[in-house]
This record gives sequence, C-alpha cells and structure tokens, in this order.
Amino acid sequence: GPAATVAVRAHNGAPAIVCRRSSAEGPHIGGLPGAHETDQRLDAALDFLHANYLQPISLEAVAHAASASPSTIKRLFRAHLGASMIDLLVQLRIGHACHLLVTTEKPVGFIAGESGIANPGHFFALFRRSQEMTPSEFRRRYHLRTGCNLA
Repeated sequence: GPAATVAVRAHNGAPAIVCRRSSAEGPHIGGLPGAHETDQRLDAALDFLHANYLQPISLEAVAHAASASPSTIKRLFRAHLGASMIDLLVQLRIGHACHLLVTTEKPVGFIAGESGIANPGHFFALFRRSQEMTPSEFRRRYHLRTGCNLA
C-alpha cells in the first residue's frame, strides 16, 4: 500500500503532529486514501495527545478521550498512521525538546523533564535514536544564538 509519513513540526513554538498518507490522489491527513473523512475517534485521540503530551499519558486515557477501546486506538493508529500511539507521543516530546534546545539556554536534563520525559537517561536514548545525535550535539548544530559559544 501507500507509504505513510508521520512527522513533527513546530508551529508557533509548539510541536504539532503532521500525519500524511500519500496516494495517487495526493496526501491525506489522518485518513486512509479514498476515505471521505478521517475517523473521529482518531482525530479525538490525536487532539488529546497534542493537548497533553507533556503530561504522563496512558493508552487507556487516550482511548477514553476518543470514546474507544485501547485495542481500537492501537488499530486506528497503525492502520491510518503506520505508527503506534507511543511512537507519536515520543515524536511530540522530542519535537518539543528540539524546540527548547534551539531557542533556550536551559540545561539538557531540565529540558528532558520539560518535554514530558522524567528519566534523563531514557530521554537521551530516545533523543539519540530519533535525531541520530545527542541533545548537546543538536544544540551546538542548530541553536538560534547570536555570538554566544555553547559547550
């Protein structure tokens, strides 16, 4: 079938989920090619994730917000987005961390917590896997600074 692309982009300083599925008809946001509209339960789940990604979130909480069962949420995410709910949650959190790394001087360990990942070691591992560099390397490469030298 057509390939799905799931990405996180900054919008007015806040990450946003952008989910596209390409087909001959062009990209679709959140829906299967040919579908007349997206599944309202998926939309509600994505809205809940976007509004709460900095807080601890369980599959059960997302399912409740979407008026669906946890197994239905899992199925909708895989079928429509090609990713798990946890994959998208991590992308949102890493996207937020990237924003903080390039726009602030806050310590990396502090940014981990502010990005919804309480364990700094887990944050470093997730960040490295996602960005293929450490948070400090990311900051050195992309920081929006004028004339300051960050270590």
